[in-house]
Amino acid sequence: MNLVIFFLTLTLIYIAGAIKRATSETQDSANDPLEVYDGHLVLKSIITPRAEHSHVDKQGYLTIMADGSSYTSFSMDVGFNAGQTSLHWHAHHPKLYVIGVEANHHLAYQFEHSSHFSSIRDHTLVVHAAASSRPGVVKFNPGFGWDNVSDTGSLFPFKDQKRESVRLKYLNSHVAVRCLRLDSILRHVPPPRSPLFVWDTLKLDVQGADVDAMISAGDYVDHFMCVVGEFETLHYSTPAGIPVDPAPFLKEHQFVIVYDVYPGNSIWLNKRHFALYKENPRRFGCHDVYDSLADTNKLIAVFEKGGL
Repeated sequence: MNLVIFFLTLTLIYIAGAIKRATSETQDSANDPLEVYDGHLVLKSIITPRAEHSHVDKQGYLTIMADGSSYTSFSMDVGFNAGQTSLHWHAHHPKLYVIGVEANHHLAYQFEHSSHFSSIRDHTLVVHAAASSRPGVVKFNPGFGWDNVSDTGSLFPFKDQKRESVRLKYLNSHVAVRCLRLDSILRHVPPPRSPLFVWDTLKLDVQGADVDAMISAGDYVDHFMCVVGEFETLHYSTPAGIPVDPAPFLKEHQFVIVYDVYPGNSIWLNKRHFALYKENPRRFGCHDVYDSLADTNKLIAVFEKGGL
């Protein structure tokens, strides 16, 4: 009898140890920020090392934009690039909070460490990811084949064969980056509290992947006053199945095109919020995304005529 009890005790100790090891491995895996993809170490997520920009309340909303904060509007800069749009926005809209999404890890790193971004760092959160409706991890071309190395980059090959041949030489230098749906971020932004707090502009400039990135915002796009995109595939070969026409999605969500310049730069205003836009169009940032400012009076006039 004692022998049976002895072996039973050993069995229980072994099971308890196995459970502890499994639990520890699960916790380690959950806390491990890295995973291996195609021979690369990939960060599972990068938000920001600055805790005040990633803290959420019990409802999951970012507290930095909570009721009572100094921010009166929110915009999203998809394809943060060198931050020109966000830098320009903050110069004219000091009470604007921006979330940037950028696939180029060099730029995500520079945002946190370069003095170039010091003026907007307190007002901006940059997420290192490729905005996409597709899950998983993709290879990102950080600009090889464009001007050799630039901050442009793309998820897709070049149409120009000379540029594409250069890109292929650097194929091993391409960066594995995680895909992220925009709605997975936007669900953590406090809902609009118009007119005290509004969702201003969704800006997209991700070199051929703009429409796919926009669609990943889902119904949250309804909250934005305007959508501004460089909806062109002039330089990149967009794979089959990746949408390139923004009109079906934006029209379904009650947006009207009011500005369109080759090769696809366009501004769309939301019917739901147009009355607020018309009251004070300078409050919003959709007219000052591109190098040449759009005339807000013309944007309003085109909208009232039914759009382009």
